[in-house]
Amino acid sequence: MTSTRRRIVPALSLASLALTTVIGTAGAAEAAPKRIISACYNVDTGRIRVVESIADCRPAESHIRWKRGGKNAQQGARGPRGLTGPAGPQGATGATGAPGPAGAPGVAGAPGATGGIGPVGATGPAGPTGATGAAGSIGATGAAGPTGASGATGPTGVTGPTGVTGPTGVTGPTGVTGPTGATGATGQAATPPLFSVTTVSDVITASGTDVAGWSGAAPYFTGPAFHPASGTFTVPTTGAYRLAASCNVGLSAAQTVSLGSNVDPSLDLKVNGTTVATSRVGILDVNIALVLTMRAVAQGPVALDTVVDLTAGDIVTLAYVPDGMTLNVALRDCQFSATPMEA
Repeated sequence: MTSTRRRIVPALSLASLALTTVIGTAGAAEAAPKRIISACYNVDTGRIRVVESIADCRPAESHIRWKRGGKNAQQGARGPRGLTGPAGPQGATGATGAPGPAGAPGVAGAPGATGGIGPVGATGPAGPTGATGAAGSIGATGAAGPTGASGATGPTGVTGPTGVTGPTGVTGPTGVTGPTGATGATGQAATPPLFSVTTVSDVITASGTDVAGWSGAAPYFTGPAFHPASGTFTVPTTGAYRLAASCNVGLSAAQTVSLGSNVDPSLDLKVNGTTVATSRVGILDVNIALVLTMRAVAQGPVALDTVVDLTAGDIVTLAYVPDGMTLNVALRDCQFSATPMEA
């Protein structure tokens, strides 16, 4: 805004100077004219003054020169357009225009409330008779009339079917005892076990081992073919034998780890170190949602009962087989017996 103002002010001052020069020229027509005119002007204020020489310009001024025109001087170029003047006063209000076209119809209003129920109309004529309804149920039997006179006896009718058997009568008195029958042949006496023993203390083990430390104290008993300390039975004669054994199996301490899926401990009856009968220890698959999933030993009895052919001198033992389980197992209240089978 300041730069524009500075350009405009010198222009106005120069115009004033030109006018002054023309007037001065007319007033001094009779004097000798000076052809070259020099002037100094202030670039900040636009103030201009004519000087004899541009050497007279002050440090804050610039200079300008022009030649005075003759009688035949041509009109100079048209100057730049001036600034737009301020707005004039508001004119008078014009006449009211013609009415515009009618607007579009408005939105339909909401439905009015339902009117009240009108009066009951007159009864119409009777309709045609409907179809006959279904027959009603048979009424109750009336009272029996008086008995008529007896008619002649008719022929005998066909015999009817046999009636239902009546209830059994009271049992009669016991009859006289008959004579005693002949005595039958004497049966074969049962063969007693060669030994029947039990453990007197818990057997604690974590590895495979033969159950030892047996007792033949009454009501149990031992025999010459069984060695209680080692738990070995030496077969005295060749033949079939019934071998029976059992133990209450549990853990000696609380279980804190899960058993592997392929771990299945057992009690085995072995002949010369080879298993001839086996019974698995109970395993629980515990699965409590979001709490616990594990395989755990279930404390309880494990029993074996089998009949095998044995040869004199065979060694029979009852063994615990851990099958990869490393927890300490407690074998309690074990029993072991061997009975020869008669041919």
